[in-house]
Amino acid sequence: MTEACLPLLRKGSRVLNMGCGNSDIHRQVLASPHCPPKIEFVNVDYVPEVIELMKRTQPSLADTFHVGDCTDMPEYATESFDLVLDKGCLDALISGCEAAETGENESVHSLMDEAGRV
Repeated sequence: MTEACLPLLRKGSRVLNMGCGNSDIHRQVLASPHCPPKIEFVNVDYVPEVIELMKRTQPSLADTFHVGDCTDMPEYATESFDLVLDKGCLDALISGCEAAETGENESVHSLMDEAGRV
């Protein structure tokens, strides 16, 4: 994913990493020798515990992590990001909605044996 992002960035780009979880894609991009200077990441996740973990484990980047709902982000102006990364947030949102409507979660869960359940 890092290599796919780099050509889309230019000096001073702002990048929203929505549903960041514990991903280190921001560190990979920033560490790349091909990364343009002054890239600003905003890493957002709905789970406060994940954001606190990321702040503790990456103290030099702690101010880039924020708790937020990616479906409602009024604190950011329209068109304030040059690139939006979504490594799995949309899948989670879509599958959550479909599963809620169809009962799919219970159906799939019941098909897995105990060793496969997380």
